[in-house]
Amino acid sequence: MKALLLTVCLCLIGITQSTLLHAQEEQPAIAIVEYMKVKPGMNQEYMDCEMAYKDIHQKRVDKGHILSWQLERVLFPSGTNSEYDYLTITVVKDMEALESVNSHWSALIDAAPADQQKLLNNAAKYRDLVKRELWTVVDGVGNMRAKYAVENYMSVPYSGWSEYMAMETEFVKPIHEKSIEKGNRAGWMVGYMMMPHGEGMDYQASTIDFYDSMADMTNSDADIWEATYPGMSDEEISKRIDKTRMLFKAETRMLVAFVE
Repeated sequence: MKALLLTVCLCLIGITQSTLLHAQEEQPAIAIVEYMKVKPGMNQEYMDCEMAYKDIHQKRVDKGHILSWQLERVLFPSGTNSEYDYLTITVVKDMEALESVNSHWSALIDAAPADQQKLLNNAAKYRDLVKRELWTVVDGVGNMRAKYAVENYMSVPYSGWSEYMAMETEFVKPIHEKSIEKGNRAGWMVGYMMMPHGEGMDYQASTIDFYDSMADMTNSDADIWEATYPGMSDEEISKRIDKTRMLFKAETRMLVAFVE
């Protein structure tokens, strides 16, 4: 397992996604994913706050402190009982950059206009930070900044990483590539959660399907599967996929804003 983790970290990986793939040619980029729950009646204030943060993040990108930042809204599931409503994804170059990611934060906020400072300094009044995770990208193709994303959170057996990654990158990836060529979807990626980790986690990896419209989510790839793997039944395909992982949950999101 240690050898596999080292391989995953060196070869490369929620997604932000296109920036991660470009950065991995040199060193593995890291995505800081933060899950936000908006307080009742505070959605507009929260959005105003994030737009003020967007200006700060653009300055961070311009100064080389981060590679990119984006805000995504969770469409499904949603409602008062949902664990979180939005995600922010901040991408840094490597672990060294992660250590100093907030070192310039105070100075940037102090330099912001007074009206923005008020929003930035009151973020906790508008939302709760539910949790924070570190992710990195293993593989991906197509447009990973499309308007919609469906993230499939996977529970992978602790000793089954090589089988799972082979399934995603060798068996299923050709389907995604042809699906993109056909216009059924915009992009696809597979990622790995670096921290936290362990057998007690509900999920350790994910795939993300990117779409230009919600209508595209209903497009069928049945003909692509048949052309790629002639004669392989749906049952055989499902067994080959399902034996490597369990789908913990699927989540549909919409891109709200980004800087890079």
